[in-house]
Amino acid sequence: MFDDDLVPMLCETATRVQNQENTTLPLLKKQYNDILKSIDNLLNAIQQGILTPSTKQRMEDLEKQKTELSIQIIKEEMTKPIISVEEIEAYFNRLRKLNFKKIEHRRRLINTFINKIVLYDDGRIYFGCNYKDCSKEMTFAELEEANVFSSDISAFGAPKSSRTQKVCDDFLF
Repeated sequence: MFDDDLVPMLCETATRVQNQENTTLPLLKKQYNDILKSIDNLLNAIQQGILTPSTKQRMEDLEKQKTELSIQIIKEEMTKPIISVEEIEAYFNRLRKLNFKKIEHRRRLINTFINKIVLYDDGRIYFGCNYKDCSKEMTFAELEEANVFSSDISAFGAPKSSRTQKVCDDFLF
């Protein structure tokens, strides 16, 4: 989030993935456009003087389908809103302004990306993420190897005094 070259790429990727995930909305919009074309064709036929009970019934059916599809499209857009690249960039910029010396800001950052962390007795750790295909299980050894850009998880042992406990509490998320 602090890499000025990487953030635009992340935003574009997030937008692309968001559009790939929702297959229902494009299908509904295509059906809606097809119905609009059918209504337009029927109106052209009526303007040419072709008005029968079946054209009237067909027009009513198309209007009903159009209304139902527009409601479905609105519902789909509400359940899975489309977030623009600009909105994603603005969100990253807000995250950049967090003060990592404040515990509540660290918690907010962790809660943004991580759903849950499970520690197992056998030395495994599970990270459950808030977005697709991110969750991962690894051992503490693997975590220490991958620990290139973050703090050293092996730096603190068990607290030995109240002063050490205070230092450890400052690093809790």
